[in-house]
Amino acid sequence: MNLLAFTLIAAVSSAPPPADVAPLVESEHAFARDVAARGIRDGFLAHLAPKAILFRPGPVDAQAWLTAQKSDTTARLRWEASYAEMSTGGDLGWTTGPWDYARSAGEDPVAFGHFTTVWRRQGDDTWRAEIDTGHDHAKGAAEPLTWSSVSDAARRPRAVGTLIRQTAEDELFQVEMEFARLVSRQGYARAVAKHASEDLRVGRNGSPPWRTRDAAAKALKAEGKSPLTSCTVTSRASEAGDLGYTYGTLEPEGGTRLAYLHIWRRVDGEPWRLAHDVTIPAPEPEAAKP
Repeated sequence: MNLLAFTLIAAVSSAPPPADVAPLVESEHAFARDVAARGIRDGFLAHLAPKAILFRPGPVDAQAWLTAQKSDTTARLRWEASYAEMSTGGDLGWTTGPWDYARSAGEDPVAFGHFTTVWRRQGDDTWRAEIDTGHDHAKGAAEPLTWSSVSDAARRPRAVGTLIRQTAEDELFQVEMEFARLVSRQGYARAVAKHASEDLRVGRNGSPPWRTRDAAAKALKAEGKSPLTSCTVTSRASEAGDLGYTYGTLEPEGGTRLAYLHIWRRVDGEPWRLAHDVTIPAPEPEAAKP
C-alpha cells in the first residue's frame, strides 16, 4: 500500500515551503503516515510531546487518555496541512488543514473537518505535537498549502538574544482573560475587532473555517454576550515571545460548556493578536468520558 497516498489528502501545494517552515510540514506528514501505518492510538503516541494536550472534547492529558484506549488499526484517519506558521525563533509552530475519518480503509469517510496542531521543537531538534484539537463540518474542497513566519511569508528566522517566554506567557494569560470578558459583555464581533489579526481563522462545528476577521465577525455576530460562570486559561509561548497559544474551558451562564484553543501572534513588538480560534462544545467533564 502506498502509505503517502493513503494518508494525505488535499495535497495541492504548487511549491514547497521555505527552509524554516519545511520541518514543521514534514513532521505533520510523518505524523499522518504513522497513524496510517500503526493505527490512531499508537500513531498519536509516537508524535506527541510528553505533556501534550488533546481535546476529547475538552482538554485532557494526551498520553494518559490515549494509553487508556484500545488499539484500533481498522479505522482510518487521514489529514493534510493546508497552512503552517512558524515563530521567528524556529521553536514553535502550528498547522491546520482538512481531515476525514472512515471506519475502515475500504469504506468511504463518514466524518470530515479541520484539525489544528501546535508543535514545539524538542531538545534533540525533533518536533512533537504539544496540543491538538479540531472541529467537524461537511466535506470541503482540496486546499493548497500556504505558510508564513509569524504572519509574513518574507520574514526570515532570527536568533533570539533574550529568552522572554515566561513574560510572554504571563501577558498571554492577561490578554486571554480580557478577550473572554469582552466576548461575554459585548459579543464576539467586538472582541475580534479589538484583538484579532485581519487574517484570523476561526473554526466552529458545522462550518468550514472562516479565514478573515471580518468573515468570522459577521458569521458569529450573535456569539457571546453571556456572563461566564467559569473560565480556565493555560498559556504557552515561543522562546522569542512572538507566537503562543491559550486553551481552556468556558461556561457561559445558562449555556453549554465550551473548550477552546486560541493561537496568538505578536509581530515586531506590537500587541498580541488572535490568529486562530477553535471553540467546540464540551458539555461533560472530561473525567466522565470513557
